[in-house]
Amino acid sequence: MFKPEHYVLILCCLLLTSCFFDSRFETIKGEYQIGWIDVSESRAIYNQERLITPYVFAVGHNSRFIIAKQHPSTDFPKNSIDKSITNYFAIDMSKNPYPGQDGIYGPMPKAEFDNFCNRENINNIEFDMTYDGVP
Repeated sequence: MFKPEHYVLILCCLLLTSCFFDSRFETIKGEYQIGWIDVSESRAIYNQERLITPYVFAVGHNSRFIIAKQHPSTDFPKNSIDKSITNYFAIDMSKNPYPGQDGIYGPMPKAEFDNFCNRENINNIEFDMTYDGVP
């Protein structure tokens, strides 16, 4: 039988555990999600596995592509964000991409991304998921 002090100890353990392992995820479309684990600076795009590495700060999509803007993260595990660089990525959802497979395009600088969009007839995708708070 549990004594009252056991309940307090269990409650403290639960509270401490939830503080150390924080995360937040949002659905982009279907099984594609954007989220972070432990710290918001680790925000990335997932589809069962991580597809685009941190720090993803803007996402948009149409019926075929997910488009993402990313500042690369350096000095892992500190997750220092290099805001002087913006990479662009495109995920072709029709190819059900996983890391190392066709369907993930990037990182691309802006000019290369614009050429990719012209070639793939991608236009007017609004970055409707944006995130601030990068140190």
